[in-house]
Amino acid sequence: MKEQLKKQLENYLVQHNPELIISLQHRALDQYLEERLAKHLPSFNSLTITEEEPELVARVLMKVLTADLRPSKYQYLRNLLKEEFTGDYLQLRENGTLTQEIVHLIAVCTPIFNSMHFSEAKLNDTLIRYVVCLSRSTNT
Repeated sequence: MKEQLKKQLENYLVQHNPELIISLQHRALDQYLEERLAKHLPSFNSLTITEEEPELVARVLMKVLTADLRPSKYQYLRNLLKEEFTGDYLQLRENGTLTQEIVHLIAVCTPIFNSMHFSEAKLNDTLIRYVVCLSRSTNT
C-alpha cells in the first residue's frame, strides 16, 4: 500500500503542485515523498490492517498527505488564465510553455496569496481573483 500511496502522491503533485516538483530534483522528490509518507503512515497502520476497503483508506490517506498542499495554486492560476486570458492560455498551451508560465505566476503571486490568506474557503473570493488578474496583467 505504501508504494501505491507514494505513486498517488507523486501523481497529485504532478497535477496540482508542479512548482514543487520543479523545485526538487528527482532524488529530492523521492526523499520528499518518503518523508511525507513516514510522517503520516504510522498513525494509519491499524486502520489499513483492519479496513476492508483499501480504496477508501487510500482516499483518506491522500487527503491527509495533501492537506497542506491545498488549494492548488497551480490549478487556481491555470483555471483563471483559461477563463480570463483565454487567448494567452491557448497560445501558451500550444507553445508547450503553459506549465512554465503558471509556475512563474505562482512565484509572482505568492505574496498576494499569503497576504490575502488564500485557502479553500477563499477559492471564489473575487478580490483575490481581481488582484491576481491585475498582477498577471502587469507582469506580462
